[in-house]
Amino acid sequence: MIPAGIDMPDLATQLEEDGIAFTAPHPATAPLEAHLEATLNAIDIDAIAPIGVVVVEHTPERLADLRDVAQDLALATDYETVVVRSPGGAGIVSEHLTRAEIESGQRAMLAEQDYGEGLRAFVSEASSVAIPWGVVAVAIALVIAVVCGATFARARSVVKR
Repeated sequence: MIPAGIDMPDLATQLEEDGIAFTAPHPATAPLEAHLEATLNAIDIDAIAPIGVVVVEHTPERLADLRDVAQDLALATDYETVVVRSPGGAGIVSEHLTRAEIESGQRAMLAEQDYGEGLRAFVSEASSVAIPWGVVAVAIALVIAVVCGATFARARSVVKR
């Protein structure tokens, strides 16, 4: 659910202008906007671009609402990854990242109080999450071995009858 007081059309318009939006834009947000813009320009976001960043002034009661804001903005704009950050939480959606990558990146982002550094931590962590293919391969091999063994034992018991 979109929290009361969040003007979604305004956020979409701000995102379309420069990729950064504020629920309460005012002169005091200009340095933060410049910092976020510099961060986006300094980090490698090619794998998850285009990325939009939204700063919500107040954390809603339900943190899941931040993800709803991100989802609606992703649908309303051309941004394929939308990061919504508030003082006490975040909501992120992406067409490029898995849920595990998003959640790992989100944890890294929230560990940083500085929103620019948090964005840098998100991108770094989300793009470095790797599936442990060795463990997956061993698990698959074990399942195949168990199935083959059970099939062999069953076939052998049927033949003895």
